[in-house]
Amino acid sequence: ASEGHPALLVVSPQAAARGVPLPRQCRTALLPGGMRGTPPQAASAVSYGASPRDSLTISSREGGTLWAALQRELVTVDGRVVERQEFPLRLEPGEEELPALAAAGALLLLGVPPEELNC
Repeated sequence: ASEGHPALLVVSPQAAARGVPLPRQCRTALLPGGMRGTPPQAASAVSYGASPRDSLTISSREGGTLWAALQRELVTVDGRVVERQEFPLRLEPGEEELPALAAAGALLLLGVPPEELNC
């Protein structure tokens, strides 16, 4: 991080709904789609949610598997490019989709390959 600003800021659906104060700047932000309020200034912003406008969205759900779709390439915090693709995420019974999508997005941005997210 430079000048005290985080390299990666992940905003959970709950934090966005509560209006939790956020840092004013960061290098990369992972934000819920349609988040209200003023988002932090970020060199790169990735949105997640159920809308096709979000960068990381839900493709489908089959039982305990959520298929996530990366709608556009993203750049990890260490500069690697992750191409557009779909990948499965295992959900436990009762687990909500958006927090799982946020966690997957954070791991992708930290450089974890999509094929390792379901382990």
